[in-house]
Amino acid sequence: MDVVYNHVPDARNHPLGICVPGYYFRVDSFSGAGDDTASEREMFRNYMVDSLRHWLSEYKLCGFRFDLMGLHDVETMNAVREAAKKIKPDVLLYGEGWNMYRADKMVPANMNHSRQLPGFGFFNDALRSGIKGSDFNEYNPGFIHSSCHRESVKFGLVGAVYHPQIDTKKIDGTSNPEPWSEHTSASVSYTEIHDNATLNDKLRLVEFDRSEAHYEQLQKMALGLILAAQGMPVLHAGMEFMRTKEVPALLIEENPDLPGIFWTADKKHAFSHNSYNLADIVNGLDWERCAEKQHIVDYARSLIRVRRTHPLFRLQTAEAVLNSLTFIEPDAEKTSETEISPAASCSPASLAWIIANTGVEDAWKAVCIVVNPGEEAFSFILPEQKDSSWHLVTDSAGFFEEGQPEKIPGGSAVQIGIKTFNLYAAF
Repeated sequence: MDVVYNHVPDARNHPLGICVPGYYFRVDSFSGAGDDTASEREMFRNYMVDSLRHWLSEYKLCGFRFDLMGLHDVETMNAVREAAKKIKPDVLLYGEGWNMYRADKMVPANMNHSRQLPGFGFFNDALRSGIKGSDFNEYNPGFIHSSCHRESVKFGLVGAVYHPQIDTKKIDGTSNPEPWSEHTSASVSYTEIHDNATLNDKLRLVEFDRSEAHYEQLQKMALGLILAAQGMPVLHAGMEFMRTKEVPALLIEENPDLPGIFWTADKKHAFSHNSYNLADIVNGLDWERCAEKQHIVDYARSLIRVRRTHPLFRLQTAEAVLNSLTFIEPDAEKTSETEISPAASCSPASLAWIIANTGVEDAWKAVCIVVNPGEEAFSFILPEQKDSSWHLVTDSAGFFEEGQPEKIPGGSAVQIGIKTFNLYAAF
């Protein structure tokens, strides 16, 4: 359940503000949505813990998503975790860990302090912006457009844990480019959510005059990156059918000063990036569009099933990631120390990595993923693999959840298409 404890519209007229003026609310507010609550004060902390225990025990919820969690304090959020786990040991706790608090009167529960908050997940803004470009600059491209923000995407792919092949100095889009935790569950993988423009709309803002097939390829790449990343993925409702929040021309004509609008470069299409106050014509789920994009829905469904079936995509610790995941860089040198050699030809524009089975219960011995955001196809040499062969799972066109029967020996060249997410499994 989404819980919003961090602010109210007007503290002076709120029951808590009337009951004990100046206690339950801070003097300084950073939410941008009214007056901020003071979670660091004992009675408000008790209010949060007690109410969350009630919701969890009485309504049998699986967990909570905390709005603007970075405005709460570390001590309160740890008290929340301890109380919730006594009721439900596997409770799911995650939130918006944005670095917004500036008063320096408590330790905020933001991603900069993730190591002080075990058991909590944080939306991974480095991966979000790395994939599609900045949420706050409508024309800013991401990795799927031009191969930029590579290190930010890699940081998300490993679940925000330490990895020697990631240069943290090149990670952008987040206030904390250093490893967040020893557990991948600290990283919530996503690239669109209820706030800001949908991915589909962002694609059309960055590249406003491309074919529908082009946009579909970009959407598939983004879905693949999110669902192949270590950590916990979140898919916004409708992302699987390229949801749009395009604002109808008539609504623009009637409200010429409507805020929260991004225009395509040719000024022909307007998209809302802050649609909380707009009607269903903008926010509603378009089921006709779902039917039209059923092939994208099927693709997302297959990706989800593959992720759920194979623990290789759900490594839990930094140690497991370090032992299993290797990026294939264009200048990678051959090594004989590992069962699966990372040596393979790799286009400078692409991103490729191997996840080796070093101890999880998975029928697949390894997976090799190659993502090509470039405008040119290239030949990729699959890594050498002992005692098994590679099998195509998806090349963004077809999808074979169990892997194609055709065996592809390690060292073989395969063609990597333009704007594609490619997955091979070794068994």
